[in-house]
Amino acid sequence: MAAPCANTPIKFQLRRDTLARWTTLGGTLILANGEPSVVTDTGQMKIGDGVTVWSGLPYVGVGSGVMDAFDGGTPSSTYGDLPGIIDAGGVV
Repeated sequence: MAAPCANTPIKFQLRRDTLARWTTLGGTLILANGEPSVVTDTGQMKIGDGVTVWSGLPYVGVGSGVMDAFDGGTPSSTYGDLPGIIDAGGVV
């Protein structure tokens, strides 16, 4: 399969579902390291670590400790200690 042309739009979809569905699957579902999941009816997000079941992951955002670190610093100096999310300026 040929690589997409620079001008060809690429569809990027996040894993998403309602809170009821996430809750039903959340005790057994393990997201890959860095895999985002969106709760469509609340707008909240969790990011997998490759080990923890979905229900055990914290929500991303205020008070979760993950997004609180995004303060405008450079990726290598500020975000380098967030394994599985940012790796020296590139998304992993």
